[in-house]
Amino acid sequence: MSLANTFLVINKWKQIPKKRSTVIQKYISNPYLINSKKFDIRIYALVTSFHPLKIYIYRGGHARFATAKYSQNFHNVSNRFMHVTSSAVNRHNKLYFVDQSSELYEGNNWPLSLLWRYLKDKNHDTNELWRLIEEIVIKTIICAEDHIIGSASNLPSRYNGYELFGLDIILDEKLKPWLLEVNISPSLHSSSPLDLAVKGPLIKEVFNIVGYHFPDLFPKFLKKKFVHAMNPQVKLETPVFDRRLYSTTLSTEEKLKQNLIKQNWNSREKYMSKILENLTPDDVRYLIQSEDEFSQCSGFNRIFPSSSAHEYFQFFEGPRYYNMLFDAWETKYCGNRVKGIRRLQELCDGKFHLQCVHSSKNTILDNGSSISEWMKEDVANGNREISSQMISSTLPSSNEAHRNLISNNTSYDDDSNSLAKMKRLGETLPKAKSVNSLTASESIKTC
Repeated sequence: MSLANTFLVINKWKQIPKKRSTVIQKYISNPYLINSKKFDIRIYALVTSFHPLKIYIYRGGHARFATAKYSQNFHNVSNRFMHVTSSAVNRHNKLYFVDQSSELYEGNNWPLSLLWRYLKDKNHDTNELWRLIEEIVIKTIICAEDHIIGSASNLPSRYNGYELFGLDIILDEKLKPWLLEVNISPSLHSSSPLDLAVKGPLIKEVFNIVGYHFPDLFPKFLKKKFVHAMNPQVKLETPVFDRRLYSTTLSTEEKLKQNLIKQNWNSREKYMSKILENLTPDDVRYLIQSEDEFSQCSGFNRIFPSSSAHEYFQFFEGPRYYNMLFDAWETKYCGNRVKGIRRLQELCDGKFHLQCVHSSKNTILDNGSSISEWMKEDVANGNREISSQMISSTLPSSNEAHRNLISNNTSYDDDSNSLAKMKRLGETLPKAKSVNSLTASESIKTC
């Protein structure tokens, strides 16, 4: 969805429309110019989840140039080809063209690699610029995080709730990046070889990261056919969807653990020392999905969560348990992902991650004890104070108990297995590079 045709550059208050809703932005009057022309940078950001927040940024965006040389003369304020950098506007100018070689500093659409090369030739620090752009992306997504979580709170499953955003960034003369707008449906249409080179790999990797499963209604002979075509590096019983992997229902004890941990929201040292000590089945399911997404990244970089993501916690509306979980996980295992994956693999070999509310009334931790036992020990040691109000708030209501009773009668086909989102439509799995670089998709088995 392009909004370029609704842009209006004004210099008088009376030019503001009065009979419709309008978003007003301060104009960046001192933009960084190349060949005397304005440009903006299209950044693609993939959000696979808002709770926990997981953001991936694509390294292969592009720069879009205006077709008229820039001037601050107010007589030119109505010249859209000068002030608007969107290709949707400038392609209507007869001067618009795209350099198909992608090697010369010409044309109105450059790949980011060419822009970085130009800036480096001018002795600019592109690494610092990229860091600032990543910061803009993270803060922008956080601005909408609370509202979106509230809107999605009633979803019955976490399966494939994702969004690809197109963020437009402009640079001022000091090379400071500014956010222009966020597109919720960025155009993926390819009208040139350059577009195809940028957007083709982008689309492929988006689907690999979000990880569609084959429907469990596939007949067995088709399942075997697809498994054979994918040539997986681990033995799969079947590659179909299993709803248990994306359950949003927590056991009473999992709720207790989350409430306990969230009490330490303002004390990172306290929750970091405790949250990974005893993983729950729900914790493991979230971590598996995260590692599996990460294993598919090539052109994308994950910028949230990370070992430094806690610096952004101050911008959230309130404590987010899963963000705290990933903060601790990334801090502990970002330098040795294989070690973390092996921990998950050991749990999955015993089907620990498939313990759901409908299958276990008393959630067992990864060390074999129950959460209740762990919490009693914690209180006895004087580390936490658990109020009766907090405990009662996590107990299921009569309606919830009834739903859980119904869930206990739910049966699953023994043939419906899948953990990692390693079943990619139309794609084969990446080859395992070595034991030391084994990824979640290649190593973790399910039931």
